Amino acid sequence: MVSPPALPLLLQVLAVSAQYPPSVPITPTPPTDLYGKHVDLNYDHGKVVNDYGREAPRCTMVDKVEYKDVCEPYMEKICVTQNKEQCHEVPFKNCTGIIETKQDRRCFDVTELVCGRKEEVQFDTLVAEFSVQLCTVMKERLCDTTFVIGQTTRDDFQCTDLETTVCMDKMATIQDVTCKDTFDFDCQKKKAADLGMEGYGMFTTCEKIPRKRCYETPRQVRTEVCQPEKSRFCQKLTNVHPEPEQRQNCHFEPKKVCELQKRTRNKKAKRYSYSQDCKPVARNICETCEVKEVVPRCEQESRLVCTYRPEEKCMERAQQHCYKQEVKTQDEVCDDKFVTYNL
Repeated sequence: MVSPPALPLLLQVLAVSAQYPPSVPITPTPPTDLYGKHVDLNYDHGKVVNDYGREAPRCTMVDKVEYKDVCEPYMEKICVTQNKEQCHEVPFKNCTGIIETKQDRRCFDVTELVCGRKEEVQFDTLVAEFSVQLCTVMKERLCDTTFVIGQTTRDDFQCTDLETTVCMDKMATIQDVTCKDTFDFDCQKKKAADLGMEGYGMFTTCEKIPRKRCYETPRQVRTEVCQPEKSRFCQKLTNVHPEPEQRQNCHFEPKKVCELQKRTRNKKAKRYSYSQDCKPVARNICETCEVKEVVPRCEQESRLVCTYRPEEKCMERAQQHCYKQEVKTQDEVCDDKFVTYNL
């Protein structure tokens, strides 16, 4: 509805526009107020000018896209497995062969012959004549058979079994293991409706996927490998062996030697005869001798045996995975070019 003061001006404009067809451009008449005075009005490209004030600018809601940093915290776990050395002593026998000399008492049962002279007397009768017997004592050499212990040396070859431990160094490879427990993020854009959110547009969502990564670090260590070993120790020896030896023990025994002298009368004559009389005598003879023998000599020793046992040490640290999240907002935008004026 047009206000009363602007009614004459409006009627004047309508009258002028009725005199000319629309195809002919109309030159506007300078406006005047109620008292006939010219009024300076600013026309903005044919827009209606309000004499009483200017209208508010035209405003609209415009979508605005911004990118916001979104970070998701997670814990990252790193585990390192290292081999720890543990050593302990293990006893073992270390044997070697030696030559041992000891006293050996050996006895033998022997039978000795003790010999003597056996005298026999016989009487002879002389019929025609007699004889005078003259006797002379003489000594005769007799030998006894005896035994003594003699020593003979003989070469001997003796062996004995030895038990020992043979050790050698060996290089072994052990593995130190390092593991890291972390997360991978699979980020995708999804619609707000698929995410159960109000509004429209695409939103970035990230899925945490646990990952465990491990790697091995080889390390060379020197270890001692021991194993029992049996050997045979042999040695050539010279031992003294006692043996009974037969010997002669000679001595002199008295012996009567008689001769006959003829006489002119009868007489009885004695005739002596002798024979060797030996008697066996049992005897036990003993002798102490040195005997060499190969024997083992062992000593109790100890050696170190080392093993490696893996030990795991873990540590955790806080991490963040950040990405850009698309955020849509609406801002009010006003344009001062589109205004209206009241006539």
